[in-house]
Amino acid sequence: MLSNMNPKRILLGYALLLGIIFPASAQPQQQRIERMEGYLATPEQLEFDESLLKQLRLPAEFQINVFANDLGNPRNLAIASDGTIYVTRRDEGDIIALRDTNKDGRADTQETVASGFPYLNGITIRQNRLYFVTDRELYAANLQQGGKISRPQQLMKEFCQKTQPPALTYTAHSAPLAMTFYTVSQFPTQYRNDAFVTMRGSWNRNPPVGYKVVRLRYENGKPVAFEDFITGFLNQEKMTQFGRPVSIATAPDGSLLFTDDTNGVIYRVSYTGGKQ
Repeated sequence: MLSNMNPKRILLGYALLLGIIFPASAQPQQQRIERMEGYLATPEQLEFDESLLKQLRLPAEFQINVFANDLGNPRNLAIASDGTIYVTRRDEGDIIALRDTNKDGRADTQETVASGFPYLNGITIRQNRLYFVTDRELYAANLQQGGKISRPQQLMKEFCQKTQPPALTYTAHSAPLAMTFYTVSQFPTQYRNDAFVTMRGSWNRNPPVGYKVVRLRYENGKPVAFEDFITGFLNQEKMTQFGRPVSIATAPDGSLLFTDDTNGVIYRVSYTGGKQ
């Protein structure tokens, strides 16, 4: 169905979903509660350490590991057919390319392939072309061997907003920033054609919400319900957090990758059970 759609309309929709979002700081933050019309509650950001992954909760026979860290402000990602992971960094204004050359589930090479794009955010790949957006502009570049790209060309300077009523709603201020449909075969068959959505989390709500990845179940081609998939970034008392999921995509091996733009981490989720 997507092949019959206008590529610019697809890209504009993606840009509008991902492009105009407030920047985030990678520095640890203390819990903050402010009196306004009600209360604003921002959980304290913990300093990242891989030992914190023990606090995360996933469905049975799934596991999570750090795919890459110390990345600064990784925002959104797109994965090429050769396995190269292209990551936008909003604060740095660049795109980096990550590769897992030895297939151990962790990135072992990193290269900056584009720079000088303030407020860089959304990114996608279509027909061997890399498309990315800033807060106002749309660019495209050809993919090349070794994870490199051609010189980006500007396609648009301004976006036109068009909206439609929601098909399904979720808790306000959870900050859903990205989603991907799972169409490959590593996960059990009941996950096929469902979507995974990142919830970056609130900064202006008491109690805080979000800070997780959820599964959006589909029936007969329509979304019917949300269910938690990865939780634990926000502690049970909702006083501290160590991860704010932003972008999510499917790797060639069927695992999921998602970014945390506050701690500079990309996580990898894989299924370890038998095929169903």
